[in-house]
Amino acid sequence: MSADERRFSREEFALVLRRAAELQQAEEREDIAAEVAPEGMTLAEMQAVARDVGVDPARVADAALLLPTRHEGALTRYIGGPSRYRLERSVPGALPARATGKVLEAIRRAADDTGAAHEIHGAIEWRHSNDSARLNVHITPHEDRTNIVVAADRSAEVFLVFFLTFLPFLLSTPILIAALGLGSAGGFGLFAGLVVVWQLCASALVRRSGVLGRARAELVLARAAEVISRERVTPELEPGAPEP
Repeated sequence: MSADERRFSREEFALVLRRAAELQQAEEREDIAAEVAPEGMTLAEMQAVARDVGVDPARVADAALLLPTRHEGALTRYIGGPSRYRLERSVPGALPARATGKVLEAIRRAADDTGAAHEIHGAIEWRHSNDSARLNVHITPHEDRTNIVVAADRSAEVFLVFFLTFLPFLLSTPILIAALGLGSAGGFGLFAGLVVVWQLCASALVRRSGVLGRARAELVLARAAEVISRERVTPELEPGAPEP
């Protein structure tokens, strides 16, 4: 019996519809992807395309965070991860001035630090800085959306980890070589092996610290976006009017 003559059950009809919709969406995604420039797209550009095809830009930002971070090269692999990274999200609706305090409170709780806040031409700047790392949050309200950027710089932290772990290694290695009574060749071999061990340990420390730091930055971004989504003012609504 051909497909034209076969009679399908209600369950089969539902499965066919679902699969047809998936195939159509896959084809549409391939058509869109084919138009991407060779140099790639920014998050804002992806969100603009997604909005045109009916996908929530906020969900695009969420999905972008799930992508693995690209390595910056051999140095990045050597030290255990990137020393700088940037997270972005665009929330539909403008942030009203009355909600600034709530957003800052959410950021401070997520970062577990009071930091320092400033307002520059309507944009909100929040900064956390210590001797080893910096975390900056930049919130820019527009008429129909609010952009959030969280940027982190761990360069000083990476330097301190490698420097502070290298000093004990440098001081203890000659003592160990002398205690073992190794000659020049044996001492050099032991030194080379210990260098590899030191680098692996230092990189592991940097990697673990980076995972924790990125998780905190993502939490700051998510908490700020939650408050803005809750307190936002859309172009269709007057400030203070309840959403339908």
